[in-house]
Amino acid sequence: MENKKNKSIFIFYVYNFLINARFSRGVLLLYCLKIGLSLAEFGTIQSAYFLVKMLAEIPTGILADRFSKKKILGLGALISSVSSFFLFLAPNFFISPNFYVILLLFSLDSLGGALNSGTDQAMLFEYLKTKKTEDKFIKILGNTQIIGLIVLALSTAVGGKIFSFSFSTVFLLQFIFYLLAAINILFFKRSTDVSVKAEKSSNTIITQIRISISELQTKRMLAIIIVFLTLFEFYVNSLVTFIPGSLFAIGFNETAIAVIIGSITLVGVVGSYLSRYLKHISIQQFLIIFSLLFVTTSV
Repeated sequence: MENKKNKSIFIFYVYNFLINARFSRGVLLLYCLKIGLSLAEFGTIQSAYFLVKMLAEIPTGILADRFSKKKILGLGALISSVSSFFLFLAPNFFISPNFYVILLLFSLDSLGGALNSGTDQAMLFEYLKTKKTEDKFIKILGNTQIIGLIVLALSTAVGGKIFSFSFSTVFLLQFIFYLLAAINILFFKRSTDVSVKAEKSSNTIITQIRISISELQTKRMLAIIIVFLTLFEFYVNSLVTFIPGSLFAIGFNETAIAVIIGSITLVGVVGSYLSRYLKHISIQQFLIIFSLLFVTTSV
């Protein structure tokens, strides 16, 4: 039994290793400029990307609650892999790829990300709860985030070097890693007890939406934290997305830009390690810490 539990946790770690290999992360802007898109078109694509992800969060979360979480994770990784594959092919099939095609492909990647967002954490907690080891959730989640951030940083840095001699290949590598992630997570041995199944079957999708809205209305602080973290994530992602253009304009090459962004990502490893101690701080301290992070990244 212990070996099966360790195997499932190992599969969960491997999934997060694979799904965070975003080789294109530091060169998205440069890729779009390379295939002939304008800065305005790139800005529109990124706005659509974040809009799709925001709008898809609630319905995809409900889908994850109604159906097998590992299948939802696999579907999300598969959708992202399809997006990456066609982004790899786009420069080879079109002299000047259509703006709307690229917009669609980025939106697909966003949808895949929305399916993955939070579903992995919910699946992990549900699994540990059935094993009566939910007290290990924060520690395992912290380890997972550390693995993810290290892989994200390294793949970002490596992606810059790859981009410099074969710019679309970063998406081919992403396709391979995402596809492996989709296959890998299907081997996760979930264990759902009878009470959880009964609770899921008794709630319709409409009922779950009403419960979610009611929870946010009664727990104002929870709503504030969700909005705060969403805006903070949007801010940080915007910096990572658009800062390569500024660095490129002042003389940095693709490799240097990706290494800089990858190095900054490594700072998040410290935050992931400290996350296991969050249960010991108050809501006010939590908001103060993130406010200081916001100010620091703005300087």
